[in-house]
Amino acid sequence: MIVSVDLVLDYSGHHILSRLTGYHFELIKTEEKANPNNTSASQKEKIEYQLPDEAIGSGEFNISSASGSTESGQAVYIYKDGNWLQIGISARNLDGTLLTYFYIDGIEVDSKQVGLGMDGSLYVPDTKANAGKHKVHAVQYKDNDKAKGLVFNRVHEFEIKEK
Repeated sequence: MIVSVDLVLDYSGHHILSRLTGYHFELIKTEEKANPNNTSASQKEKIEYQLPDEAIGSGEFNISSASGSTESGQAVYIYKDGNWLQIGISARNLDGTLLTYFYIDGIEVDSKQVGLGMDGSLYVPDTKANAGKHKVHAVQYKDNDKAKGLVFNRVHEFEIKEK
């Protein structure tokens, strides 16, 4: 008996078709067709936020890649190879009643409930995947309301290098 399951995920203007058939798993990346009637998140204009560089509040936030980790004081860089780029993240001892918002060069890329700790990764948006230095912010807003100001802010820099 062969079982086939198709999942369609959306990320930064791309559809990813994930197909599980028997024991075989494949990811297929396809470009999303421009459709003026389509209001998906990938088609919406991205807002670029101006975030401060100074540390606010208590808690830890670090980024990492195969090159090293900011927690160890190492430079973090990734090589651009035509595929999606991602950066490792680690956050500890944050206010678990608030969401933590993650930004790359001012573009919100994710939000998570962190609390005592979490490890994960962030995808670099296509519009920010150019070679050079980039900033990752982890922030929390008072009452999860961006208009009420920051209660936590940490920023780290990473570099994208040509392969």
